[in-house]
Amino acid sequence: MNKTQLVVVSACVALGVSIFVFGKKTVLTQDTMAPEAVAASRGMDEAAVLDIAQSGLKPEETDKLKPILAALDTINQPAQRAGMLRSIAAFWDTKGQYAASAIYHLQAADLLKEAPLYMLAGSRFQAAAEMANDTLLRNFMFRKAVVAMESAASISPDDLDIKADLANVFVLSSPQPMQGIQRLLDIVKQEPKHLRANVHLARLAITSGQNDKAIERYQNLVTWYPAYADAYLGLGEAYYNTGQLEPAIRNLEQYKGLVRDEQIIAQVNEFIAKIKSSTP
Repeated sequence: MNKTQLVVVSACVALGVSIFVFGKKTVLTQDTMAPEAVAASRGMDEAAVLDIAQSGLKPEETDKLKPILAALDTINQPAQRAGMLRSIAAFWDTKGQYAASAIYHLQAADLLKEAPLYMLAGSRFQAAAEMANDTLLRNFMFRKAVVAMESAASISPDDLDIKADLANVFVLSSPQPMQGIQRLLDIVKQEPKHLRANVHLARLAITSGQNDKAIERYQNLVTWYPAYADAYLGLGEAYYNTGQLEPAIRNLEQYKGLVRDEQIIAQVNEFIAKIKSSTP
């Protein structure tokens, strides 16, 4: 797995696991989706999403972005243009505007035709979809995620990481989620210790209320990948959901020891304190 793919993994997992600790309004969603949600009333297309995202910028941020966008129009060489597009995407990432980021990542991917770039775009579209409060916007973002990831799969058809993430998007967005789940199970059958497929299946077990299955999968993950922090967070959630508070706390403490984000650590500490205060 290369560096770009690791970024994709991090982006996808961070969104999923943060919902447990921080609730639906996470540090990723606070005050970031409201401008984008308005795009639904203006027509569901990329231009509307970008217009609304830009309308949420402070004047000084707009002044910073304008010359970059103007310079983009003067660049025709694919590699240079793709580099600038990715820089603009990174700017939107810092603002928590993942739909806008995804649009620029996708434009860069379309120029260079590289699977990891399509996966970056797909992961951002997925993040935007999962955070969207507006149904039309959510569906639009999921469709874009599928398109981006299918483009990656067409370039690298044997890449199991891509297959796993695409299958997971199918589960989250399709009225027939079992088709995506079966794809994940097929990957695990082919490669039992595959990280991405097992992560998705464990997470889906939690969201479907099958916490015992989630515990089994997360326990396997910490055995196979003891430094994989998010598996401990998943175990903490699954144990908490089943009323097993001591192992929940123990795994959350393990998670804290493996992450470096002080804001996340502080919020996990707050959640642990709440668990302890409710323990007889």
